[in-house]
Amino acid sequence: MADPTLAEVEKAIAIGLVDLGYCARSGLPVTDAPSARIWLCDLGRRDFALSAAFDPAAYMARYPDIRPAPIHPVIHYLRYGMAEGRAAFPVFVAALAGMAEQPRAVWIETHDLGLTGAPLALCHLLRGWPDLAKAAILGAPSNGPLGDAFTKIGCRVVVHAQSARHATTDEDFDDVVARCRAALRASGARAVVGNSVMAWPMVCAGIALGLPTAWIIHEPDGAEIAAIYPADIFARFTSRLSKVDRLIFVSSDSRAAWAAAQMPHATVIEKALPPQDRGDRATGRRTVGAKPMDMLILSVGSLSPRKGQADLVEALAHLADTPIAPDLVAVLVGYAPSPYAETVRQTLGRLRQRGMRAILLPESRTMQDRRNIAHLFAAADVFVMSSRAESLPLTTAEALAAGCPVIATDVPGIAEMVIAGQTGLHYPPGDIVALAQHIASLAGDPGLRARMRQAIAARPLRDDYPQMIAAYQRELAGLGPIPAAATISPAKGKTSSR
Repeated sequence: MADPTLAEVEKAIAIGLVDLGYCARSGLPVTDAPSARIWLCDLGRRDFALSAAFDPAAYMARYPDIRPAPIHPVIHYLRYGMAEGRAAFPVFVAALAGMAEQPRAVWIETHDLGLTGAPLALCHLLRGWPDLAKAAILGAPSNGPLGDAFTKIGCRVVVHAQSARHATTDEDFDDVVARCRAALRASGARAVVGNSVMAWPMVCAGIALGLPTAWIIHEPDGAEIAAIYPADIFARFTSRLSKVDRLIFVSSDSRAAWAAAQMPHATVIEKALPPQDRGDRATGRRTVGAKPMDMLILSVGSLSPRKGQADLVEALAHLADTPIAPDLVAVLVGYAPSPYAETVRQTLGRLRQRGMRAILLPESRTMQDRRNIAHLFAAADVFVMSSRAESLPLTTAEALAAGCPVIATDVPGIAEMVIAGQTGLHYPPGDIVALAQHIASLAGDPGLRARMRQAIAARPLRDDYPQMIAAYQRELAGLGPIPAAATISPAKGKTSSR
């Protein structure tokens, strides 16, 4: 067998079989593709791992037939193991061991386990459908704070390192889908549910294996996802929208925004909040130093161009020298390092130098962080949703559930949640002047804020959450091994959707 080529080594680095950072921490003389190639040509070193994700010794122990082969296990997997359906990553081997003997009915794949919209919505669904949780393998390419939450409600969580983001060529596409096929075969799952467009590798694998497959689309449109991939790769996996057995959108507007809107098997099940513990207003205001007469402005969401928080910051800058500025406290939750987030952070710093009280908090990393945010929702006088595109955002629903008026962009997926002039105000996305005017009008009219709170409280109480559970049960029942839904009742002393 031929020694590895430089192109093969570069691919091994790209998909995580070789991790240069791991090599540096381990003291290995592997700093780039050429030095990695030298190492991979030396079969006397093939028991040494070059990545935390791939253990050559474990791979050879699992597949003893490859040990005599005059080739490094990393290269064997690239050339042959992937196509043969062999499991590459030890996390698969450990997490899936024994599952064929005690299989779970369905593999549910989500794009991450962070405290973000799609994974949180899935967690809400499974909490209200415990039989499905107990029948599910919950797969994700990386771990996060929701991993423990899914485990506690009965899911078997598998963190498998099969990221979809590196797939920028047809070969990459085939590679990641092949690895997911191997995982599905090893798991014994008899159906697949993808949660978000970014779950496409496991959805494609389920289709390829002929398994009943459903896909829940949370993204408002394809624009943000399309920016990640070359056009041909994006088209290749989104073409599977027409091939799944069940296609579910979380809002009518997002269904209309996708080309799949005309597909007869596409349906809409709107997101809904489960009964939740109420936050404490005094605790939230004390946390951020807001005085009783201050107007607390809250924004919650990962800082990104689509979320548009820079517009809110610029609107605050417009108000910095006005008479209402001393009475404003702005709290933005969602900082994580990125060029956009850094721009927002620096602009907020300049606002503070001008005397404004503007606080930037990191994105939620623990379930306790989420509980603390409940206090902020209770403490807020105004919630600002500045997104350019959304699909019934949970944060807006949480603000309304807390009785907080909302200033929101009038884009599909948000506008229908907020009744202009009654439960909040609308403005065109990116219109900083209009946003500043809305903030000023609410700051200058506490009576208007109070009337909006009354309108929010007066909305008819709806059973959105149990209706959502029942709708998913009806939609997914045709997949075969999906269990029936449980009956959900709002918990005493907790907020429910209105």
